[in-house]
This record gives sequence, structure tokens and C-alpha cells, in this order.
Amino acid sequence: MRRVLTAVEEGMQFKSAATEFNVPVMALKRRHKGKNTYAVNVMKTLGSNKCVFLNEQEEELVAHIVDMEGRMFGSTNLDVRSLAYQLAMKNKFSHPFCNEPKLAGKDWLRDFRRRHPQLSLRCPESTPAARARAFNRPVVNKLFSLLREVNDKKQFQP
Repeated sequence: MRRVLTAVEEGMQFKSAATEFNVPVMALKRRHKGKNTYAVNVMKTLGSNKCVFLNEQEEELVAHIVDMEGRMFGSTNLDVRSLAYQLAMKNKFSHPFCNEPKLAGKDWLRDFRRRHPQLSLRCPESTPAARARAFNRPVVNKLFSLLREVNDKKQFQP
């Protein structure tokens, strides 16, 4: 919309600017005249649903989930919903989450997973034979190197 308004201010006709930028003519005229007071410097959202977390906070949540997965602790849907609820409560964000079970909603989780398709959340299952065979020296060495890294960082006492 800013680019369309800039083009109109530089002398382009309303109709040609609306056609070129695929914007309704009347909406462009309202914005240009300043009559649309609700649309001035406001981020548009559709419906009553607002984002609970900022993009940076969601990226930190994704990084934490991926980090835990790298440390051999997979996350289930309930784990992520609980983590999101705790994050919202600790930071005192206004949220639509349910206080009774202390979980984020299923709709939030669905949208969160849609925004971050790289996540793989599933229920833990018993160890299949192929995975048991894959538990070999390099995998064990990786596990212990991660343990050493965490221990060096946190300085756990014996």
C-alpha cells in the first residue's frame, strides 16, 4: 500500500495505480485522503486471532525443540503445547490458552506447525530393530560428546 501511495503522490492516476498494484481503487482513495483512520501505521490481522509470540520468540522456541531433538529428547504435541503455555505465562503475554490443563490450544499448535514445517513432532514408540542396530560406536560417541559439551557449559557437580 505504501508503494501505491508513493506512486499516486508522484503523479500516477488512481485507477492506473490500482490496476498496476492490484489494489481496490476506493481503498486507495480512502488511504490517500486519510479517511481510513483505522489503517494508519497499523499491522493488519485477519479475524480475532492475534499472534501470541513474536517471530523471534517463535524462532527461539523452534531452536529449543530442535536442540532437544539433537540431544535425543523428542517432543510430542503435548510437550510443545505445555512449553508454549509456560513461555506465555513466564513472559506475561496475553494469550487465548486454557488455564485449566495449562496447555496451548490445538489450533495454536496446528498453526505453529504450519509456520514451521521443519519440526517433526510425534509420540515416542518402542525401539525398532533397525534403530537398535544403528546404536553403534559413532552414535554413542556423539551422545557422550554432547554430554561433555553440556557438562562443560553448566559445570554440574558430581
